[in-house]
Order: sequence, then structure tokens, then C-alpha cells
Amino acid sequence: MGVMKINKYNLLLLFCFSSQVANANDDFSYSSNLKEGFGLSAYGSSINLKGRLQYDVVNFKDYSAASQDTPFKDSTNGIVRRGNIGVEGTLINILPYEVRLAYDRKEHSWDVDRAWAGFTGWQYADFYFGRDKFGFGLEGATSSSWALATERPIMYDLTSGRDDIDYGYAVKTSGSNYSAGVQAAKLKYGISDKNSNDNFGYYGRLTYAPVLSTNQVLHLGFSYHDANPDKNDTKISTRLETRTRNDDKLRFADVSNTTKDDEGIIELGYQYEGLRLQSEYFYRTVKGADIETKTKKGMTTTTIDPQKVRLEGGYLQVSYLFDSSRRYSVAEGKWGKPNKFNTFEPFYRFEYSSIKPNKAASKKQLNNNINGVNAVDRDDKYVVKSSVLGVNYFYTENLSFNVSYVHSHISNIDTSKSIDGKSVKNSNDTLVARAQFIF
Repeated sequence: MGVMKINKYNLLLLFCFSSQVANANDDFSYSSNLKEGFGLSAYGSSINLKGRLQYDVVNFKDYSAASQDTPFKDSTNGIVRRGNIGVEGTLINILPYEVRLAYDRKEHSWDVDRAWAGFTGWQYADFYFGRDKFGFGLEGATSSSWALATERPIMYDLTSGRDDIDYGYAVKTSGSNYSAGVQAAKLKYGISDKNSNDNFGYYGRLTYAPVLSTNQVLHLGFSYHDANPDKNDTKISTRLETRTRNDDKLRFADVSNTTKDDEGIIELGYQYEGLRLQSEYFYRTVKGADIETKTKKGMTTTTIDPQKVRLEGGYLQVSYLFDSSRRYSVAEGKWGKPNKFNTFEPFYRFEYSSIKPNKAASKKQLNNNINGVNAVDRDDKYVVKSSVLGVNYFYTENLSFNVSYVHSHISNIDTSKSIDGKSVKNSNDTLVARAQFIF
């Protein structure tokens, strides 16, 4: 479990809460129902209770079932995908804040995943500090409550711009049709993480909507992230959009002694009434420095081929929201919830990802839970192609449902091998049904 390193954040948030209690008197407004929320406000200050529960029933087979009792067998899990509870609000109109607890389904515990405060009293820019995710990429900036499918595209596993941070500092600004933001942040690590990056990473995002009307939006954007590595370990893997109890991952590469790790995303989106098209392209380069080792006799040797990985790819998705459209936020450069509810949204997404590690970085054992899944050629690239087909049903703003089918194919997997007599699979099939309740 991560621990926040700056206690002054907690002190500031406590001050926000105590100030609002002091301000609460007969001259205030409050709400206490699902439609309007649970909160109170007085004298330009507010506090609101927020919560979310996502429960998934996941049917999966092939690669993601590699570590099941019968390897690669068709299996079904029920999991709490996300559980959050917290408070957010504003103090004297210009000091927004949020504190949120998130449920850790592996540890069966709660952790503070958001704790931040800001200042929005300057007309040219807003300032934020604390623990919060930077809006990296178009689908990455979209709240997981309103993301199109049950899981974001695989490219967000292969990039690190959305990884949890411990704390950071951000500056954001926006106009009538654009937004811009930068952030410096330190990543959040668990107790078991070794050789972590203690440097501040740097983030930036710029969005522009040249077409912006009540029924039509054209979104252009670019996101960039430099991890500013500290000779730390960097792991490249994906869950293939499949979350299970065993949490099987496809591990492509590990880079130790990392000296370069930067990535970018080009964003494109278009909405006309209920029709929405969206595409993103990503790239990432990770390199390690020469590694010197000493033998027992004191001789020093240097690696001839330092570890390195080059990644690129993207996706194209199309969706149609019946009798409604998605709300677009210029200030945040993203789409969100529907304008009207009790509506369906079918969708399709095609994804392509290329991962090219050299042999020094390529993992010998590709699965994190079980041995026996290997590459045909560790010096060759991996290509992951995925198709995602599904439908959302937004009953109300508080209650929605999603069904997603994901099929993935992975190149460069040695299917001539077997585990417990079962042939290794180079594909993955997943069917997810999700129920979501938010307030």
C-alpha cells in the first residue's frame, strides 16, 4: 500500500473540511438523493459525498487462463472491479479538493488513491497539488465510469502515463475550444516494488476542438510523458483487457538500469449527434544503460547490447448512442456521460500494438504466474491485434450496464510447447458483463 509522503496535503484538506463545518448554519442548501447527490453548500463552499461500485462477471479462456487449475480452460470469475468512496467540493469558490478511498481487490483493503487540493482564483491558469491522475490520452482522460468498454485499450497497459502517482504538481488552463496542462509527479510504488524511480516525471497535454457545436465535435490532441528514469526497473506487460482473480499478465520485457523512457499519444475524435469515432496512436521508447558487473577475480565487464524496447500502435473505435450524445468537456478535453439516459450504445474497437524488445530485455517466461509460455524468437517483435465488440446500457446516471467481448491474437508465442499436457495458446477470448452503480 502506498503512503503519501507530504503531510501538508492532509493538513490542508483537513482545514478545508473544518472550515466548511464552521460555515454551515441556517443559510445553506443541501441534497440527499441519488438524482441530485449527497452534499451541502454554504457561503461559496461545498462538500459532496461520492461513491462507485463496479462488479464484473468475467468469462475467459486461452492465454488469460494459463494459470488456472486446468491451463487455458474456459473459466469464470466474479470480481469487484472498482469500489470508491470519498468527498469532494470547493472552499470559498476557488479552492477545489477531493479525498477518495479505493478498494484493493487483491489485498481486500482500502487505500487513499486521491487526495488533492487546488487554486482556481487566477484567470489565466489553475493550480493543483497532491495525489491525482493526469489526463494522459483521450481514452485515458475519460473517467472509467464512462469509458466506452469495460477496459481501456491495451495501449494504456503498454504506456505509463496513467500509472498511479504518489504526489505531484499540476498547472492547467483552457479557453473556448482548447485546453492545456502540465504536471510534475512522483510515481506511487508498493512495498514489494524493487529499484523504483524516485525522480519526478513530466507530463503534458494539449487539446483543440476546431469544430464545437451542440451536435458536432472534432477533437485533436497530443499527450506526452517523460518518466525521467532513475536507473530504475521498467516492466512492459498487458492483461489483454482481462481482469481475473489470478491476474495473468503477458510480460514482454524488463529493462533494468533505465536511462530513457518517454512516450506520446496523438488523439483524434469526432462526434456527430449519437455517432462517435475515436482513434489514438502511441509510441514509447525505453532504454537501459550499459550494465557493468564484476567477477570474483575483480574483472569488470560491460554489456555489449543494453536493454531496449520500442513500442507503437493504436486503435480505432466507433460507437452510436441512440437518442442521445456524449457530453464533451473543453476544459478537460474529453467525452463523458450521455446527455440523456435510458439509452443503448453499441460499439466496436480494433487495436494494434507492436512491442519490439531486443533479446537482452525480452522476458524468457512471458506469463507472470506460470512457467512454460515462451517466445518463438526473443529477438523478434510481438504484435497484439484485438477486436472489442460490446454495448452499453445507461439506465440512469446512477445505474448502467456493459457487455464486452474481447478477442486478441499475439504473434511470436511458441504454441509447440505445452503446460500440464495442454498446448500453449497465442490467443485470448474474454466476455465481460459489468453492473455499475455510482452516486
